[in-house]
Formats: sequence, C-alpha cells, structure tokens
Amino acid sequence: MRVAPGLRHNAGLKILSLALALLLWSFVHGTKIVERRHDIPIEYVNLSDSLMFVEPPPREMRVLLAGPAQDLLLRLHFMRDVVARIDLSAATARVDRVVPSLSNISEPANERVSVIRILSPSFIAFQLSERDERVLPLRVVLDALPQGYCLVDSPLAIPAQVVCRGPRELLQHVEEIVTLPFELPKKRGRVVLDAELALPHRSIECDAQRVQVALALERLKQLTWERQPLTIVPPASADLWVTADVGFVKLTVAGPEPQMAAPDPAEFGLFLDASQLEPGRHDQLEIVWRFPPWAQLVRIEPPFVGATVHFDPDSVRGAAADSSRVDVP
Repeated sequence: MRVAPGLRHNAGLKILSLALALLLWSFVHGTKIVERRHDIPIEYVNLSDSLMFVEPPPREMRVLLAGPAQDLLLRLHFMRDVVARIDLSAATARVDRVVPSLSNISEPANERVSVIRILSPSFIAFQLSERDERVLPLRVVLDALPQGYCLVDSPLAIPAQVVCRGPRELLQHVEEIVTLPFELPKKRGRVVLDAELALPHRSIECDAQRVQVALALERLKQLTWERQPLTIVPPASADLWVTADVGFVKLTVAGPEPQMAAPDPAEFGLFLDASQLEPGRHDQLEIVWRFPPWAQLVRIEPPFVGATVHFDPDSVRGAAADSSRVDVP
C-alpha cells in the first residue's frame, strides 16, 4: 500500500497531535455530568425479634446516579457498598408500608458520584406478623407403589413430628407437615429411606429439612371368592323388611402375600345399608364393604344391587318375618 508523500512528512508529529486531540476530547467528554440507572440492595434493620415478614419484601431498589461520564462509564466498583437501609424499629403488625428516601441510602465511595433520585419502588409494601412456633405431626406422602407390591402397614416418619416456626397468621392454619413424594424400591422387606419435607409456605421453617421414613413392602396377591354373602342392614322401623335382588356377590381382593395365603372370608364383610330407605323399590344401591386394614378392594360383581323395602306389620309380627332377610334368586 502506497502512502502519500505528504503523510510521510513529519509522521511522528502528526501521530502525536492526533493522540493529544483524542486525549483532550476524552477529557472534555469525560468531565460532562451524566445520569445513569443502577440497582442497589435493600436491608431491613431494627425489626423486633417478635415480628417477621409474612411474604419476603423487595430486596432491590433502582436509583438514578449523577456524575462525570468517565466515572459512570467505568465499572462501578465504588457502588458495591451502597445500600438502602430501611429502619423498622417502629414497625408493628399493623404497619404495612414505608416510603423510602435518599436519607436511607449510604453515600457512594466515589465522591464525584451521587444518588439523586429513587426510581423504584416509590413505596415498600409488606405484611408483618407475630413470630410463632408449633410442633406439627409429619405425614408421609408416597409416590406410586411399584407394580405388584403393596405396603404391609402405614409408613412411619422418623421423627414423627417437627418444630416449625413462622408468621402466626400462616402457622395457625397448618395442621401437618408432609413429605415430598419419593420413589420406592421394588423389593420385599423393611427399608428406611430419606424424604424431603414439603413446607407449606416459604416463610415457614422447620428444624428439619429431611426425615427418615420406615416402611415395609410385600408382594401383592389377589384372591377371588365367587359367592361372598351380602348382609342387609335392616330399616330402623320394625314395620319394614327388605328383600334384595341377590344374596351373594363375586368379590376380588388383594393384599400382602403372607396375609393372603389363607385369609378368613368372614373378615371380608359386604353390606347393603337399608337403614334409611323408604318403602318401595330401590335400584343401583351401592355395596358397602369392611375389610382388614391390610386388604384392598379390587372388584365387586355386581357393584350395585337392587332391593325392595316392604311395609307389612302383620308379617313382621309373625314368626316368618325377619327384618334382616336376604332373598337369593
């Protein structure tokens, strides 16, 4: 590339002149007062130990800075210690807002830069409540059981209860603390697993974040009785008696393999509750069941039955009448 002869003449002097011009321009431009937005943290101080926030208050404040351009264009290291301190020494559970002012903001380390205005928030709204503490029971929430397995008994949380602290306004409505659902192993026997607590609100804290859960898993077994008797709960009135469309139903239940090895059918009660029925025909009556706590209902066939409530004082008083009678077709 060819350089014009005029440019080669006194090249060093010309470069020096250009550098001086740029330096002078940057000095003049850098001393110009400009404005810039900046976010600073908010600290809440002197809040009484007996009070706490129901919801977390704002943690940042946007302010407007003014100062020389060269200061504000550089990294604002001098702003890292600038904080808005909100004094809550006079706050009560009924005070719910504070209007911040420039007097709440500490001065920047750079004396040529100042905070000239608060842009947001124009006011800080919050809700305070009395601090409270309660001992609450723990309830275990399980994920889906592994296919083909069941629980032998109810899971046991260790410890069974936890101490929780939080705003009284929130804590007084909490009756229990539950665990987050967790996956169960696909194997027989007793296991102890870790579970995380699901806190009902972010302002509530408990003295434990995780607990242990003891439980026992067993293989699931099904059993079917083709003719399980149906017992009628008779009406309260002695003048009424009932006949059902069926006297036996097909019952399928499931439970832990050891208990289902030789269960007693008498423990699996099926009932047709006619105690509140009026005289006449009644269809689609649901069958009520009562099983041992370890057993699960799989299927009742049919799930609904029909029945007729009779009003016959003479037959009731006779020896042939029976208020708990079941007619089998």
